[in-house]
Amino acid sequence: MIYLAGCFLALAIIAAGAILNGWVLSILWGWFIVTTFGLPALNIPTAIGLSVVISFLTQQVDLKENDARSPIRRVGEGMLLVVVRPTMALLVGWVALQFV
Repeated sequence: MIYLAGCFLALAIIAAGAILNGWVLSILWGWFIVTTFGLPALNIPTAIGLSVVISFLTQQVDLKENDARSPIRRVGEGMLLVVVRPTMALLVGWVALQFV
């Protein structure tokens, strides 16, 4: 039962991460791409799709056979990255925006 709850939690975090990535991408797109190149703004669903495509094409997975971390710790760290990466991207983008 606990494994099933963990799977549902992981799926919920992945979905929340996809929404967060789409939201951040739509904001960054508006700040830099729309104003620089005059392209149309992205809505959040389109930004989620674009983010998924970009991640699919560029994501690198480091699979080490001798990784001493437990599987639960590795999953937890992966879930943390789902939140930290877009948040840091938004922060760096906001700082860069201040100089535009």
